[in-house]
Amino acid sequence: MVELKLKNIDVFYDDFHAVKHVSLDVKDAEIVTLLGPSGCGKTTLLRTIAGFIHPVAGTVLVDGKDITYFPPQKRNMGMIFQNYALWPHMTIEENIGFGLKIRGVPSDQIVKRVAELLKVVQLEGQEKKYPTQLSGGQQQRVALARALAIEPVVLLCDEPLSNLDYKLRVELRTEIRDIAKKMGVTVVYVTHDQTEALAISDRIAVINHGIIEQVGTPFQIFHDPDNLFVATFIGESNLFEGTIEQIQNNSVTIKLDAGITITKHFETQIELNVGDKVTVMTRYDGFKANEQYPVVFSGKVKHKAFMGTYIQFELSLGNGDSLFYNEQEALDLIQTLDIGDELTVSLPTEKILVFNGAGARLR
Repeated sequence: MVELKLKNIDVFYDDFHAVKHVSLDVKDAEIVTLLGPSGCGKTTLLRTIAGFIHPVAGTVLVDGKDITYFPPQKRNMGMIFQNYALWPHMTIEENIGFGLKIRGVPSDQIVKRVAELLKVVQLEGQEKKYPTQLSGGQQQRVALARALAIEPVVLLCDEPLSNLDYKLRVELRTEIRDIAKKMGVTVVYVTHDQTEALAISDRIAVINHGIIEQVGTPFQIFHDPDNLFVATFIGESNLFEGTIEQIQNNSVTIKLDAGITITKHFETQIELNVGDKVTVMTRYDGFKANEQYPVVFSGKVKHKAFMGTYIQFELSLGNGDSLFYNEQEALDLIQTLDIGDELTVSLPTEKILVFNGAGARLR
């Protein structure tokens, strides 16, 4: 059992507070992704786990053991970098076995371990080549095998697929997840790519300005966000500003600036008043053009695009706001609608999320 715990981690760069009171538990054999925009602190947090950065405050624990100030080489963690970081003068087998060699592992055991890992990453027969003789995807497979060779307690991945083209990213993220699960390794994975995070993770920690905004499964993060930042960072979203017109028990009537009136029932009584401003969010794929749901938007087609499995429309609403929606069923609309034509779409009330002025989700 290998469990990683971060307790109240604070990291500063001079007077810049890069990581703020972060606590996170990563379970044995779990893949947890640190997701957020550039500069949010996710790589700083990963480097703190690795031992390249020491926190000003807080604790890093592995299986209950405090390793906060251990040097990197004493942590037995494997790391995959964005730029592969392979030794160009070493063959593939030498790169993979390098960590074992400096640990004094007998050569016959190194040969056996390298052969096993070459099979795992599907690079049998490539062991005598040099990194420059391989493609980017193959080099990242070598980096993965090298990180796994030492049987790390935790595998750390710092945006390992960002240098690859889309097809290879999709292929390798699946392989990394499958290999990690097969080998039972605990993984902390950093990315700014929301699709990659959704595909590879058991849980996602969304980070913003050095703070973890929410931790949850990919389904929870996408469909049940805690605040406006998480809701808009994951997935495609329409945002509409509105004003509370009426509150009756747990039902609230909201008048959007776009002229639409929405009545939504909440699980608990909300702590807002008539006249307060709120933000209403909808996903692009929540609307239907051929259904009669309670919430109705009408506008003129401003733009349309065939996206393969769906058609994306941009509608211009009465007040000048835009509404984007993806139509997957009524695909004949792309043939019959022209720019400037009127289109009415609707969606169920439960597909609308509402946030207060501070960005907190109203439930």
